Amino acid sequence: MKPEEAMLRMNLAAAYPKEAELDHWYRTIGLKRGGNAEVILRDEFRLHHRPGKVQLHFMVPVEPKLCRQQIELRSSNGSLYELTYDSSIWSPSIDVRKLEESEHRMIANWKTEQLYRITLDALPGLESAQSAIVIRKK
Repeated sequence: MKPEEAMLRMNLAAAYPKEAELDHWYRTIGLKRGGNAEVILRDEFRLHHRPGKVQLHFMVPVEPKLCRQQIELRSSNGSLYELTYDSSIWSPSIDVRKLEESEHRMIANWKTEQLYRITLDALPGLESAQSAIVIRKK
């Protein structure tokens, strides 16, 4: 591994109830620093049966824009970022969640009264997959 890179790998299967029937769910989070900085989220999972739903969620404070095989995010300072995913595995959707008064710290820190939830739904009947989701400045 290069000095400008960092990585963390975990088996998330133990974090789920037995009813999820996970054989394994390996998640690797990688960080590349520097001029072409990016965050890479790699998932490799295998289930013991065909699941009802497999989803990944990302919460963001700015409105995402669905594009072909990527989601664009423009930060409050105008920088443009992209979240890329494998469309042969994931299908994206976006919904809005209004923050409540009890979440005043989040409202103050993120300077917004709502969050956007990006949901990546695995294609129906998917029992195993290997995928990479990459977030980088465009």
